[in-house]
Amino acid sequence: PKQSMLSSIYFGGGTPSLAPIEMIQEILRRIMNKFNMDVNAEITMEMDPGTFTLDYLQSLKDSGINRISLGVQSFDDSILEIMGRVHRQSDIMDAIQMIRQVYGDTANVSMDLISGVPGLTPAKWIKTLEMASSLKPSHLSIYDLQVEDGTVFGTWFNKATLNSATPTLPDEDSVAFMYKFTAGYLKSKGFEHYEGMLVHFLRIESIITSSTHYDPFLE
Repeated sequence: PKQSMLSSIYFGGGTPSLAPIEMIQEILRRIMNKFNMDVNAEITMEMDPGTFTLDYLQSLKDSGINRISLGVQSFDDSILEIMGRVHRQSDIMDAIQMIRQVYGDTANVSMDLISGVPGLTPAKWIKTLEMASSLKPSHLSIYDLQVEDGTVFGTWFNKATLNSATPTLPDEDSVAFMYKFTAGYLKSKGFEHYEGMLVHFLRIESIITSSTHYDPFLE
């Protein structure tokens, strides 16, 4: 017999969209054989711009994937380069266009952004927020960079700081400004902050057309 009802499935990173579509379909098949699925279940795939094609997206949709989480990180090419990302702003725009071509203008798409990275200024952060909100994603996840010893980025950054040409981390005043500005700006653009800290923002307009997965956090 099948076990309890599932209302959400999440294919998280790394970059699961690099997996062959047949693997994704097989995972879903096994899950659905074992569990009952809510009729409004949200099935999310994390994807990075520049790592998928229109055909792959269509196959995801046909397989039941109904939400895309896009690893945007920044709309500033210089910041993306510092972070070691292979995509650029043009790839982000192409990815959004493809997602909406397959899923329609009301596509359930989330974007990840990262603040506090080396070289990031308040002006560049404001520009990224403006571009992100103008694309009207249903959801925004915003993370502040934490440089952890022992990680690949931490090792690189600690070595890179010996080079005076390496961009530095934003100072505390800049980080505080970005924190406060983000909350106020996104609220003015129709996003509701939830989960108790400056991480997740749900566009209120999308609540009507998407799922009820966020209801407990918004009460």
